[in-house]
Amino acid sequence: MEEKDNPNAMSLVQVLEENVEDEALSAVGAMASQPVSWPVEGFEDFEIRWSRYEVYAGNECVPWQDKKGVKEVSVYLQCDEDNWMTAHKTTAEFLKFYRDRDALRKKIFEAIADEMANENGKIDTWDEYVGEITKTAFMARISFSHFNFGPDAVDIMINLDDLFTDHDYNLSMSYDGTLDLQGLIG
Repeated sequence: MEEKDNPNAMSLVQVLEENVEDEALSAVGAMASQPVSWPVEGFEDFEIRWSRYEVYAGNECVPWQDKKGVKEVSVYLQCDEDNWMTAHKTTAEFLKFYRDRDALRKKIFEAIADEMANENGKIDTWDEYVGEITKTAFMARISFSHFNFGPDAVDIMINLDDLFTDHDYNLSMSYDGTLDLQGLIG
């Protein structure tokens, strides 16, 4: 898509005057930088915000059911390329992921456990009290903590329950289900 076709694109042609102060323009600018609600069916509204790098709809208190009960996770939905005040594509991907969360949890956690397992099929933790644990015990302790739904994939952060000091596990999953395991982060 060319920038001229983007309704959100602006270009500077010529600077006519410097250090101009305009109260009305300042008020519009301040209003434009305020968060906007983005409704997501079945959840409290997300807020559309501008970061230095992207425009996203975020909710840091999304209830997430797992084997330990309900906990809160952070979910960010990148806004649509053609309209920065909507997040239709990533919202649809989030809702699809949420509907399939049990199967995806199993797939993702098994892949991480397989990746981290030693030649004996166990995981050597950094916790001196826990030491080496089975993949099953490892998968029972870890949990989702953060999702960032982008245009082609979701970046996922996994809480490792202090088994590797304060490190988490980072991975990406394309919307076709392909996993890119990126390893420990922290």
